[in-house]
Amino acid sequence: MTTILPHDAVAQDRKSSLKAAYIYYFTKFVYWPTESSTRRVCALGSSQDISDALDKVAQKSAGNIEVEFLEQTPDLDTSKCDIVFISNNLAKGQQVNQGTLLVVDEDIQHPEAAVKLVVVNNKLAFVINRTNAKSKNIEISAKLLGLAREVQE
Repeated sequence: MTTILPHDAVAQDRKSSLKAAYIYYFTKFVYWPTESSTRRVCALGSSQDISDALDKVAQKSAGNIEVEFLEQTPDLDTSKCDIVFISNNLAKGQQVNQGTLLVVDEDIQHPEAAVKLVVVNNKLAFVINRTNAKSKNIEISAKLLGLAREVQE
């Protein structure tokens, strides 16, 4: 028996996979104040498809860095996260600690966001806010800055 997925479901799955891949690659081009062989990615307010995609990319390593995905639970301590990804308005009030890179989805406005995923001409891109990154003691590589759709100072 063959299951046919609606076009929108396939497109959403692809979009979630791309977002997860971007977040994964951020671990390679962002410098945190503490050295670690493992970078923890936490997703807040994420749909199951985003969680599944992040879990899948976490099974890879970024060079000599292992990536661990911590799924949202009621007792999730975001102070243990190197990257916090917010994709839902219910989590938009979440505060992040020093040394944590806050990445937000396209529809989220958050005053501490260092990276915002955006869709431009049906293509996923990202905007970097260097001031917010620096305020959390996060350095973003020149290579990643060069790939950004926009860099805000």
